[in-house]
Amino acid sequence: MLLSNKVSLITGAGNGIGRGIALRFAREGAAVGVLDRDADGCRRVIQEISDAGGRALALEADITDADQVRQATHNLVEAFGAPTVLAHVAAIMPTGTIVETSEDEWDIAFNVVVKGAYYLAREIVPLMRVAGGGSIIFMSSI
Repeated sequence: MLLSNKVSLITGAGNGIGRGIALRFAREGAAVGVLDRDADGCRRVIQEISDAGGRALALEADITDADQVRQATHNLVEAFGAPTVLAHVAAIMPTGTIVETSEDEWDIAFNVVVKGAYYLAREIVPLMRVAGGGSIIFMSSI
């Protein structure tokens, strides 16, 4: 299996593309931290992974909150060890044009996509260094 003995953390993993990545990583042998602010989504994905014989941990957290990211990372390390793969898939996109998008909507999207990436990398990179390396994947869209 491609990801045997790897520990992964995937944001936005409670549904959509993040869910698909979490399921694929688990099929490839990774232990998967399923991070999403949607607790029910986390539980559903964990159940799917467990039913298929994989290892996964639900990490309900808001990645715009540094303390929640720190706690989720700590919980992942406690369960599976240092992460060797981070896939930041979580995103929020305003639905209107730039003229129609409020500053509050823009701030929320920016905080999830950009600030969340910063908080995640700040927690994960030192752990990856100790583990001897890893891979970071930041997904993006239009």
